[in-house]
Amino acid sequence: MVTSHYIIRHFSAILIAFLCTSCGSETNKESLSKASKIAKAAIQVVTSIREVISPPTLSLIESPALNANNLVSFGFRSSKAGTISYSGNCFGSTKNAIKGDHHILFVTMVEGTYDDCAIQVTDSDGNTSEPLQVPSFKVDFTSPELTKVGDKRIVGRNVKVEIKTSESGKLTYYGNCSGDLQHMKQGKSDVTISFPSDGQYSDCELNLSDASGNISEPLSLGTVRIDATPPVLAEIKPVPEKIQTDRPSYSFKTSK
Repeated sequence: MVTSHYIIRHFSAILIAFLCTSCGSETNKESLSKASKIAKAAIQVVTSIREVISPPTLSLIESPALNANNLVSFGFRSSKAGTISYSGNCFGSTKNAIKGDHHILFVTMVEGTYDDCAIQVTDSDGNTSEPLQVPSFKVDFTSPELTKVGDKRIVGRNVKVEIKTSESGKLTYYGNCSGDLQHMKQGKSDVTISFPSDGQYSDCELNLSDASGNISEPLSLGTVRIDATPPVLAEIKPVPEKIQTDRPSYSFKTSK
């Protein structure tokens, strides 16, 4: 196979021989001017040769999360335009590469871990790049399961409850409630849920979204009655200082 170094080396030898032949029949000034022009043209030719016979080079660039919302995105940069080919268990709908940055989406994927995907670019002259490895990623279409373990306990305006999930993810609270736990690990966790004031609540729900964007079914706390205000007592009639009975009476009222 003829390499770029071979072509350039032999082209340079021919150019030097031509320059030496041409310079011999002209004055120094004329020969230098002519040699300068020929040298510039030669540099352009060498550059063109390098461009034609050099394969594209590929590199990774920053891209969105590989499996956000189960759309597997991959970013790369190509030094030349060409046709994209895929290897491993990945396939993309993008067929052609431009010179510059790309973000492609992999399609028709099933659940699992992918660590063998790579791409290559072949330019219009048939030169193919080295394979560019895609970082390992996981495809997950299964929604997490969120369940309540045991009974809830009401402490003041807070409800303490143990929750179990099938995978880790982000907790979101809906209704007139908020929680202290934002990110939950797989397994069981204690969660403290707060309510704004006394009253009866039946709209508090939780759900969990995993790293792939799958969302669990809402977990309802059911009806929660919050009563954190203590009773207020007020005296109506005190016990007299002097009494003539062994069964004195005392009157008061309470707010509850």
